[in-house]
Amino acid sequence: MTKPKIVSGNPYHATDLGLNDEDGVVWGIFVGACIDERVAWGIWEDAAAHAHNDTKDPWFGWICIIEPKDVLTPTGRPTSTLIHEYAHILCPNSGHGVAWKKKVTELGAKREIKRIERIKEKNKIALSKQKR
Repeated sequence: MTKPKIVSGNPYHATDLGLNDEDGVVWGIFVGACIDERVAWGIWEDAAAHAHNDTKDPWFGWICIIEPKDVLTPTGRPTSTLIHEYAHILCPNSGHGVAWKKKVTELGAKREIKRIERIKEKNKIALSKQKR
């Protein structure tokens, strides 16, 4: 597979980015903003990406990634960010629970579990400092 040039403001099909989406669950990957709000990324503070994984969301099945560099590695493989969000799509209506952890591990990005745990701990510490 030739590595496609990833450009902000463009949607991509899962198979174009090396995701094995046999069931066709992913509607697309939008780069540079949220597919739903196109220019309102600010509401996703501190997030590099997110998945529309709530089955009631009209944009269910879309993955949104802010930076083109967070889509593919230099060798053209999906990044851990893309795999992380793909796991959310494959585990609808769930956050970072057991089903997501199992799926992200199965997809080869187990280190995302530790990264999320570090973020949760950092947020918990920040919240406790705010309450003081």
